Amino acid sequence: MMYRLLTLLLACVTLVGAQPATAGNGGETAPVVTLVLASEAEVAGTAIRLGDIASVHAEDAYLASQVAETSLGYAPAPGYSRLLVNHQIGMELQRAFPRVAWVFKGERATRVWPRTERITAQEIQSAAAMQLEIAAAGRDVEFELASPLADVLIPFVEEGATLRVEPQEARLATGRLSVPVLIDVQGEPFRRVNTVWSVRLYQSLPVPIRSIVAGEVLTDSLFETRRVLLDRRTAGTPLPVASLRGATAARNLGPEHPVTDQDIHRPVVVRSGEGLMVEVSKGAVSARVVGIAVGSGAVGDRIPVRLRDSGREMLARVVSAELARVELGR
Repeated sequence: MMYRLLTLLLACVTLVGAQPATAGNGGETAPVVTLVLASEAEVAGTAIRLGDIASVHAEDAYLASQVAETSLGYAPAPGYSRLLVNHQIGMELQRAFPRVAWVFKGERATRVWPRTERITAQEIQSAAAMQLEIAAAGRDVEFELASPLADVLIPFVEEGATLRVEPQEARLATGRLSVPVLIDVQGEPFRRVNTVWSVRLYQSLPVPIRSIVAGEVLTDSLFETRRVLLDRRTAGTPLPVASLRGATAARNLGPEHPVTDQDIHRPVVVRSGEGLMVEVSKGAVSARVVGIAVGSGAVGDRIPVRLRDSGREMLARVVSAELARVELGR
């Protein structure tokens, strides 16, 4: 009798030990997922997935793939690391998959290092220089790198990083210019590198061939055209020869320096309502018609004029008190 009771008890113990885990809700069987963590792992990109640091095993392949895609937060920046402990990982997984039974194997913690790639100083310099060349199109500009650059380590991503530089047209002037280069990783800004350039902006302008005294009337014979460096010493807006003819010097002007709008007085030679000749030209063909000034201006100014025969209004440049010129596009 005792032998039969012992045999029955052993059978019951065996049966209980063979029962699968349950979710504790309605007796449903909980799937078991086994995680094997390594002591160290290297990850790409800016975020860590569980599959990056551990091998995931489950009877349900789809569940295993979902678990492997679980996010464990940010990836460490180049030069740094993160330590992920298995009980912390377990709490994250329990929140994401409350009906799963977890088994951890391997190491108790994993040290995570970033996989990196190098953006060379030459690549950064070339990106900034390209934007400066675009800004300089049609202008006489020289520029060179004023401060050395260093390589930059960034997280490795399959699609590669992107270098962005904002347009520089409005900022282009003689002097030091900081041109930021933005490095994007997976579409998000990761690093900003400031490149510093020495810029020299030139323009062909009329300059006096001798000293000019205040009050002297300006003529073409007083000037010659030279390549002039436009810097902070050039106060005001440098003027072309057409804007200087007939003007008077507002102050004593030294030779070899461009004349600006602050250096001269330009008398009004055409007043609104006065008649004048309007020369209309297109390429090598030109014709003169009678017109009426709709605005007032000095030599070189652009004013509206109305053609007497057609009544059409056009924008013309004042050449003299009797003549304004309209240049039509080709």
